[in-house]
Amino acid sequence: MNGKFLSRGKREDTEKWVEGYYVELPKDQHGEQLHIIIGLDGQYNRIIPETAAHKKEIKELKKNIKELEAQTKSAENIKSDYENKLKELDDRLNASRAESDKHIRELEEQIKKAGQADAALIEYKFYFSEMQDNLKNFIGVLDKISDADKKEKFKGAAVKFLNGILEELIK
Repeated sequence: MNGKFLSRGKREDTEKWVEGYYVELPKDQHGEQLHIIIGLDGQYNRIIPETAAHKKEIKELKKNIKELEAQTKSAENIKSDYENKLKELDDRLNASRAESDKHIRELEEQIKKAGQADAALIEYKFYFSEMQDNLKNFIGVLDKISDADKKEKFKGAAVKFLNGILEELIK
């Protein structure tokens, strides 16, 4: 009787993997080699000997595992990139908020200094200043659009909008 410890073997009847002590019995009267594992639970399990097909299957499964791990790493990299972009946008938003808060404080100071000045003039200066800042940001974002067709479409809409404002101001 020849035996060695294996980590696992596939049962002949259920094809489930079992762990235990591997025993290769002498050939029976039909010339058939019996392979059993005395399981860790003490049960005898007749097993299918590991063949080249099983080894190939194991190799393919290991290859699939490596591919899935690579895909997982790729997905983690994409997630990390998006998290970084989100953080960058959040930082820019916070900076913009801080800038807006500063601008509001400056305008409040101007209002205090103006005292009895015309309220409509102060309001006009406020909106004019805001419009200038927003147009700078608007043009900056428009320049970032990489799709040429969409960029032209948005430029056309912006020109139409600004021409409408210009016509309204000329009246």
